[in-house]
Amino acid sequence: MSFAWGYQQRKREAERQKAIEEAAEMYLVGKKEYGLGNIEKAYEIFTGAINRSPAVARYFFARARCHQKMKIFDRGIFDASMAIGLEGDMWAFWNCRGECQYALGELEDSMADFTEAIRLDTRHHIQFYNRGLIYYDLGEYDHAERDFRASLAINPGHSDSHLALARVLRSKDVHSAIHAMREAMQGRSDPDVMNELGEVLIDADQYAEAVKYFSMALELEKKARYYNNRGLARYLLDQFDEAMDDFSNALKLPASENVARADTLFHRANCYRILGRVDTSVKDAGLALRIVEAAPKYRVCHALALQAAGEAQEALDELRGVVASHNDVTYAWYFLGLGSLFAGRANDATVALKRCMDDEPGCPRVRELLGRAYHQLLEYGPAVDNFTEALRLEMAHDTPEAVKHLIISCRYDSTNLPPMSRICPAFHPWRRLAAHDVGPITDFDADVVDIPGVPPSLWHLFFNRGLVWLRGRKYQQAYFDLRVALILIVKHRDDTSSLEDVARWADAARHGKRPDYTVEKPESLSVYGVFPRTLPVDQTWLSFWNSDSRCADPFRRRIAVLADNDDLFAVYRSLAEVCEKTSRHEEASDYLQQGIEILQGFRNPDQKRKLLLSNTITAMAVNLFEIEQYGPAEGRIREALAASDPQPVQYYDLGRILIELGRAREACVAFRKALAARKTTPAELVGKAAYYLGIACAKCEAWDEAIEAFTLSSEATAGVHVSRFASIQYMEWPPQRVAIVHERAKAYQMKGSLEAAVDDFTTVITHQPTNARALYRRGFCYKEMAEYIGAARDFDRARDLNPDEPAFWTTIAPGAVECVELVPCGNEADYSGECLGDF
Repeated sequence: MSFAWGYQQRKREAERQKAIEEAAEMYLVGKKEYGLGNIEKAYEIFTGAINRSPAVARYFFARARCHQKMKIFDRGIFDASMAIGLEGDMWAFWNCRGECQYALGELEDSMADFTEAIRLDTRHHIQFYNRGLIYYDLGEYDHAERDFRASLAINPGHSDSHLALARVLRSKDVHSAIHAMREAMQGRSDPDVMNELGEVLIDADQYAEAVKYFSMALELEKKARYYNNRGLARYLLDQFDEAMDDFSNALKLPASENVARADTLFHRANCYRILGRVDTSVKDAGLALRIVEAAPKYRVCHALALQAAGEAQEALDELRGVVASHNDVTYAWYFLGLGSLFAGRANDATVALKRCMDDEPGCPRVRELLGRAYHQLLEYGPAVDNFTEALRLEMAHDTPEAVKHLIISCRYDSTNLPPMSRICPAFHPWRRLAAHDVGPITDFDADVVDIPGVPPSLWHLFFNRGLVWLRGRKYQQAYFDLRVALILIVKHRDDTSSLEDVARWADAARHGKRPDYTVEKPESLSVYGVFPRTLPVDQTWLSFWNSDSRCADPFRRRIAVLADNDDLFAVYRSLAEVCEKTSRHEEASDYLQQGIEILQGFRNPDQKRKLLLSNTITAMAVNLFEIEQYGPAEGRIREALAASDPQPVQYYDLGRILIELGRAREACVAFRKALAARKTTPAELVGKAAYYLGIACAKCEAWDEAIEAFTLSSEATAGVHVSRFASIQYMEWPPQRVAIVHERAKAYQMKGSLEAAVDDFTTVITHQPTNARALYRRGFCYKEMAEYIGAARDFDRARDLNPDEPAFWTTIAPGAVECVELVPCGNEADYSGECLGDF
C-alpha cells in the first residue's frame, strides 16, 4: 500500500515538474511572439502557461499585457490582480493594473496603483509618467509637471514624457513647452505630435514656423485638422488666399466632429470677409451656425460678416442676441460696443464697453474704444481719462518714472501740463517743454527722435487723446500729444523690430485688404476725411477663439499698430489745426506742406483722396493769407481748385486773396462762383461770400450790385428774409449782421439813395448806440437832405463819443462837406471793438 502511494506521488511530482518546465518554455515562446506583435498567439501561449503553472505571477502579468494590447482591460485588471496576489512587491504588476484601470476611466484606483508602484521602485520612469497623466486629467498641473519631470530625470529620452510636459507647460510657459515638444519630436515621425507642436508655435506667435510643422504633418497624413491649423497660421500671417485654400481642403475631408467642421467654416468666413468676398463670408458663417447653432463665436462671426456686407443693423441685432443669451461672453460685448461705436451710437457703445471692462479691467483696447465713444458724446473729460488709462496699461516697464508721470498725470480739468523742467531736468531733448508752464506753446527740439520707454506702437493713443484736447480747445495739451504721436510714428517706421511684428497690416492696407471692422468709414469718426486706424488686432481676435476657455486670451494681447501714410497725414493735419487755433500760421503751413506731400505721393488716388488733397492745399492758402503772403496764397488756392472739383469755399478764399491784391473785379467773379450754388451752400458761407462780394463791388463802384450782395448777406446771416426798409429791429442782432447793414448803408450813401442809407444807419445805431461812425455818416445824409437839425445832433453825438477823431469836428456849413472824405465800403476802421469791416 505504501509502495503504491509513493509511486503515485512521484508520478504527480514528475508531471508537475514537467508542467512547470513546459510553462517556462511556453512563457519564453509567448514573450517572443509578443515581441513580434503576434498578440493573440502570445495570449494563447500565456494562457497555456498559466494552466500548467497557475502559481507564477509573471505569467498572469504577461497575459495581462496581452489583454492591454487587445483592449480587454477588465480581464487585464483580473490578471494583474492575480499577479499582485501572488507577488505583491513587484512594481510592474501594480503599474500594469493601474494602466488598465486608467484606460477604463477608473482614475482613483489607477492613481493608487501607480503610487504603490512608485513606492516599491523609483528606478523606472513609466510609473511617474502614468501618474502624471492622471494628475493632468484631474487638472492638477503642478503635480503632473512634477511627475513628468521625474520621469525625464530617470529617462531623458522618453519622448512621451516630453510631449506630456509640453502640454502642461503650454498654458504656463509657451517657450518651455516648445522646447519640450521639440525634444518629443526626436527620433519619431508622428504627424499628431508635429501638429501639436505647430499649435504651440501659434500660441507663441511663431506663425511661419508653425506652418512648417503643419506641412510636415500633412506630408505624412492628410487630415482635416492639419489643414485647418495650417490655414489658421497662414491667416495670422495675412496669407489669406493660401489660408482659404487650406480651409477649403479641410472641408473636403471628414472631420473628427461637427464642431471641428464648424470651426473651419468659421475661419474661412473670416478670410472671405477680409478678401472682400462678403457674401460668401455670410454664407460660411451661416453654415457654421447651422452646425452649432448656439455657439457665441459663430454668431459673432456671422454678425461681423453682416457688418462687412453693409447690414449694420442686422449685425447689431445679432450681437445683441448673443449678449442676451450669453451675458458672460466678453468678446460679444466688445464687438457690440465696437459696432455701436462705428454706427454712431456712442451711448450704446459706452454701455457695452463698460460691461466688457467689468470682465477685462486691464485691457487697454477697451479703454481706448471707450475713450473714443466719450469723444463722440463730446464728454471730453472721461475721454481723456480713458485714453490716459490705456497709455498707463500699455506703458513699458522700463519707462522712466518722470516720463511716465508726464504722460499719465494729464487730466482734462488740468490747466497746464506738468512742468518738465522740474520733474525731469536731465532729460535734455525735452527741456523746451518747460515753456508750456508759462504760456505760449513752443516747438519740440529738432533733435527729439525718441521718447525712452514709450513703445512707438502707442502713437495712436497719443493721437486720439490729442484730438480730444483739440476738440475741447485745450490747445497746449493737444500740441503736446500730437507732437509725441508724430515722434513715435517716425520712430515706429524706423524701428525694424516693431516692423517685423506689424508690417503685415500695412501691407494688407496698401493692397486693399486692410482688415477694418467696417467697409465704409463713418464720417462721425473721421478726421479730415481719414479714419485713424486703430483696430488692426480685431480681426485676429476671432482666430484665437478655438474654445470657450480661450476666448479672453486676445484681451491680453498688446496693441501693435503700424502707422500708414493716411495716419501720418492725420497727425500733420491735426497739428496744423492746433497751430491755426493759436495763430501760429507759419508753423501750420509747414505741417500742411508735409501733409500735401504725403497725399501727392499716392498713385492713382480716388476722388475722395483728391478732394482731401484739394482741401489741404486750401487750408495752406488760408494760412499764407493770414501771414499776408497773398501771392503764394493765390497760387495755392488755384492749385487746390485744379486738384479736385471746385468747392464754393475755395472760390470764397480766392476772392478774399484777390481783394488784398487789389484785383477787385477778379474778386467779384470768384465770389459769384462761390454763390452760384447757394441753395446747397451752408448759410454761414453764403453770408460771408455775399458780404465780400459787396465789398469787391463797392471797390469797383458798382453800387447796385454791392447793395444786392449786402442784402443777400444780411438775409443769410439772419437766417430769415429781412426787408431792406425794416429799419429798426428790436431783437438782438449779432455783430456780423450789424456790420453788413452798415456796409449796405454806406453803399446807399455813395449811390445817393439817402433815405435808404438813413434807414440802414438808423438800424445800425439802434443795435450799436455807441457806433460813432454810423452817427457821423447819418449826419452827412441828413445834411445832404437839408435836415440840418438831425445832422447837427448826429455830429455832436459822434464828437462826444470820440473827441479825438479830427474828422468828426465838422459843421453843417456847406463848405465843410468838401474837406471830409467818406471812404468806400469795406475801408471803415474798427471802432470800440465793434465788428464793422470783417467777420
